[in-house]
Amino acid sequence: MQNFKILYRKAVVYYILKKLEDTLKLPEVSILEAIKFAQKAGEALVTGDKTDDNEDSEEEDVGTEEAVTST
Repeated sequence: MQNFKILYRKAVVYYILKKLEDTLKLPEVSILEAIKFAQKAGEALVTGDKTDDNEDSEEEDVGTEEAVTST
């Protein structure tokens, strides 16, 4: 249970920091997003994957790089 909490909190903090970078506003976490974070944390525990790789992190990073290089 302790590992689940750690993985869940990591996902929430990553989400909030990413949204703050993009919009400079503190985002609200919807119930649906919280459930998705919990699902990912549970799946990571079952599969033994404890890295903080996100499915869409590569897509977001590409967009960030483009924005930085175009300015």
